[in-house]
Amino acid sequence: MQIKQTIRQNLHQLEDILVQLNDEEYSAPLRILNGQSIGKHVRHIVEFYGCLIHAKTNVCYDARERDEKIENSTTYCIQYIHQLLQAIELLNLNQSIYLKQLVNDELIEIGTTIGREMIYCIDHSIHHFAIIKIAIQHHLPTIIFDKNFGIAYSTIQYNHHT
Repeated sequence: MQIKQTIRQNLHQLEDILVQLNDEEYSAPLRILNGQSIGKHVRHIVEFYGCLIHAKTNVCYDARERDEKIENSTTYCIQYIHQLLQAIELLNLNQSIYLKQLVNDELIEIGTTIGREMIYCIDHSIHHFAIIKIAIQHHLPTIIFDKNFGIAYSTIQYNHHT
């Protein structure tokens, strides 16, 4: 299915960046990121995927566990991405689940599917890719990116037609 192929492409783009960074570059607090690191943004992205993969009947991205090894070690993060990719292949995208999310101090619960939430994870990652790209271009200009890294798919399509 197209969603799984897109996720593979998405996470491989991220991996292509990670192999170019050493752990110091990856975990260093950056002023352009308000003192956050590239690794913290990457952890945030991959943990959303992980949270969804481990969901049984509901998913709550707010309640995910934070694994600091993901944000401090590129090797560990790449291994985690490979585990995600294997697990994603086994998912039933049509499976119904409930999304739980805190909105204005109220816990909202709404029906959704694994596939719909995977699309959300894709869009969410692209948003963070754009932030990561800005930080890397500012601090580590020798890093090479896929030309579409951090650009929404709708923008890519629009640019092809203009």
